[in-house]
Amino acid sequence: MLAIPDDMKVGIPKIDEQHLELLRRFLELSSNESQSPLQEEIQKTFELLGIYVNQHFNDEEAYQKESDYPMYEWHRKQHQTFVQSLQKLQKDYIAGGVSTMFLMDLDNTLIGWFKDHIKGADVVFGKYYRDKNNA
Repeated sequence: MLAIPDDMKVGIPKIDEQHLELLRRFLELSSNESQSPLQEEIQKTFELLGIYVNQHFNDEEAYQKESDYPMYEWHRKQHQTFVQSLQKLQKDYIAGGVSTMFLMDLDNTLIGWFKDHIKGADVVFGKYYRDKNNA
């Protein structure tokens, strides 16, 4: 069963659930790539992932605004950078299909960002949010 490691839990149930769903979708895209599915399936996965990422970022940023999070602008820019990276991956896939370089970029962008951003920025925000709301 897929689960978010304890050191990556934010402590806001909705956000933690969304992170788990994002991880599922990232892994789905990675597994689609390795199984050489139809191009339409990969494209559909990219589109669904893009929609879900935007929804998740909107929700997370709403919690930040609600709590007057002092790092809001920096965090929002991190989200924008990731969306741009995801769009670049999608364009690279359309232009060149699956290659070793594409698969490396996919893992570095999706899974690398997921671990680094959540363990760093999101966990810090989660602590701030919980501390502010329990005060």
